[in-house]
Amino acid sequence: MNRPVGKDREGFGLRADTGSGGLAVRVFAVSLCLTWSTFLGLGPAIAQTVGSIVSCSGTVEVKTSAGGWALVKQTPAILFPGEVVRTGADGWCLVVVNGTQIRLYPNSVVRLPEVGSRRGLWGKLRVLLGKISVWLLGDRKVEVVTPAAKAAASGTRFQVEVDQDGRTIVTVAERNVEVSNEIAAVQVGANQQTVVVPGQAPSPPIAVDASQLLIWEAELPGLPLKPDVRLAPEVPVPLLDRAREAADAARAAPQDLTAQLFAAALAHDAGNLTEAEEFSRRAVDLSPDSPQAHAFLAVALLSAGRAAEAAAAATDIPAGAWRDLATGLVRLATGDAQAALAALAAAAEEIPEAHLHAAVAASRLGRAEAARQHAAAAPADYRVLALRSFLALAAGDLEGAAAAAADALAANEGSAAVQEAAAAVAMFQGRLEEARAHVARALQDNPASASALAIAADLAALSDDLDTAQDLAARAVALDPDFGPAWRSLGTVYNALGAYPQAARALERAVHLQPAMLSAYSTLAVVYSKQGKIGQALSQFQTAFALGSDSVQMENDY
Repeated sequence: MNRPVGKDREGFGLRADTGSGGLAVRVFAVSLCLTWSTFLGLGPAIAQTVGSIVSCSGTVEVKTSAGGWALVKQTPAILFPGEVVRTGADGWCLVVVNGTQIRLYPNSVVRLPEVGSRRGLWGKLRVLLGKISVWLLGDRKVEVVTPAAKAAASGTRFQVEVDQDGRTIVTVAERNVEVSNEIAAVQVGANQQTVVVPGQAPSPPIAVDASQLLIWEAELPGLPLKPDVRLAPEVPVPLLDRAREAADAARAAPQDLTAQLFAAALAHDAGNLTEAEEFSRRAVDLSPDSPQAHAFLAVALLSAGRAAEAAAAATDIPAGAWRDLATGLVRLATGDAQAALAALAAAAEEIPEAHLHAAVAASRLGRAEAARQHAAAAPADYRVLALRSFLALAAGDLEGAAAAAADALAANEGSAAVQEAAAAVAMFQGRLEEARAHVARALQDNPASASALAIAADLAALSDDLDTAQDLAARAVALDPDFGPAWRSLGTVYNALGAYPQAARALERAVHLQPAMLSAYSTLAVVYSKQGKIGQALSQFQTAFALGSDSVQMENDY
């Protein structure tokens, strides 16, 4: 396949070259997309940006080049080389620096790198006091320097704590971190800890429980949420056998409306969309005024990828909950989450299935509380468990996300949506091989899953395999041209490849489909700046800034 050629491959995930002025940080496109983005290269005024504070609470201050301390009142807050960030007794913040996510705990002081990055290493982060956690995916190397030692690592999660005397404690959650000073060096493995006193060698590592290290946050509108639509109120087991039995019964009683509707519902839920359409049309012929029959036909057409026909069929449904459900699903599938949420919320008053999809619509709008409320009201099945794992990711609750994903797998490991949720959780845990295995299973169960392909694209990019990432993201948008996270994945890969016109088109499509997706705006700002479109870049930056200080983040900070 012909590929766009650029000067470099910067801007995706953990690979960036700030020397050329650009950075977009993304972990999910789940996908994965995953996370808050920061942006560099937006014109002379901010050309030397090194990172940003993407979320904070309490007292957080930045010492500027002028020497004064400025209170952080909004996020994202842009950071420059050499600036110092400190938190008060009531403060904490999440900082993104050159692809690395860093959480500062209360009473901490950190100096940012003085210089830009070079390939594989982005400079030295200095911890002067307090505690930080560092999360790093991929092969990019980070160095954290304290008064007593240096910690160097890649693709890991670890914590560094420095007291008033410079005594340093390094705790590792995953993989290995080399801790060294001028006297000696030690390798600290997962669930190990070393202590370094200034002027002394690092202590031999001891075993600790590092499972609770929490560093990252996810971006709710960028999560690849696409749960299956179920027409049957309950899923009979085994579904395929029951669907065949219902089809035989419906053909044996062609004048029985209930039999046609039951056969249509089970055929749809079993993935036999041709039969679902057949029985739905027969039900419409038998009862032209039946809202349920028309709704089943619209949903069958939508699930078959025939959105325009589904929209037309939805207009034939008499007013009421079934029309609201079908209309909301069509709106959601075609990128109008605002209209989808209104219709699905109305439908949910009579049809519990609508709650699940209303939660997805709310998520795409960045309305975390509404998403949680609808998810809590939805029927408790494996799809809701998978959804709850995504919502927990967005809330920064890794333990809750992992538990929900495990429950979803136990309930139905054969569901592609469940495997995607498990992949997203594994990716945010830094377990990339496990994430790839879940994605492979999801694609085995549903090769046409755009959301699984978007996650797979993110995973490929995190491994620096941008050619594969481009192929996967392109397949995702081809399968579902109205799925915003897939376009965001494709645009971010194009940006990393240096193909800025293609990146701009993909990201413009992403923000059109999901206007609350901060990471797409911020990456688009980077792309415009690379093209010399400084005015447009600043406009996208301002949009991202507005989103960063709006409810999308604030609802997740609890």
